[in-house]
Amino acid sequence: NNTRLADLASITYNQNAEYIPMWGVLKSNFNFAAGERTDIGSIDLLRAMAKVEVNFAESFPSDYEIGTITISPYNTQGYCLPAGYTSVDATGELDREEAGTAHSFNPLDSPSTNTSQSSIEFKGENKNYYIYLPEYDNSTKPAKIQVTVNGETYDLEFKDYENGAPKDGTQYDIVRNHIYRYTITGVNDGKLIIKYKAMPWELVTSEIGYAPQPMTTNPFSNEDD
Repeated sequence: NNTRLADLASITYNQNAEYIPMWGVLKSNFNFAAGERTDIGSIDLLRAMAKVEVNFAESFPSDYEIGTITISPYNTQGYCLPAGYTSVDATGELDREEAGTAHSFNPLDSPSTNTSQSSIEFKGENKNYYIYLPEYDNSTKPAKIQVTVNGETYDLEFKDYENGAPKDGTQYDIVRNHIYRYTITGVNDGKLIIKYKAMPWELVTSEIGYAPQPMTTNPFSNEDD
């Protein structure tokens, strides 16, 4: 009923939770029969968080010292369910971008600037760093990544890059089930040389029915390499 749907829509999670909430749906007509197993197939699952990566290419000078990598601001909480979840019959029908009749973008306004930890540090090592974030609307106070190399701090923006510099007017929101990948290839004239890529994250598939082997609970088993 509508009350239960409203309750689902209000479920939230914290950025520092040690899990990634997922949602999926599949509407199907089938009949139950005593003593028989019913298999409706599989349900694709949409992650409630985005993944942001900062990678240093093999061409990056080995004698450069990589310091901290942080992002600010970011949302400290997110909604578990996407927008438009009631309007589709299967997960794959949901538009994972910001626009459309069944769009998924559903940020919870909970900026880190209202807390004692306005920035958060990336995890990782060996030139590969990452963080998982709730959705964030970049239209008002855009999130920026700060990368420290040889004691100098550089800003990375959620924009398309051309010749290593961010282009005007191409601000990307941080959208659930997307990967935002920065590859730093070198330093030129005191500036980082950057390649940037934003892309949908592969959906996770959950089999419905009897499972002869333990099912994985790893939300990253199908992630893009």
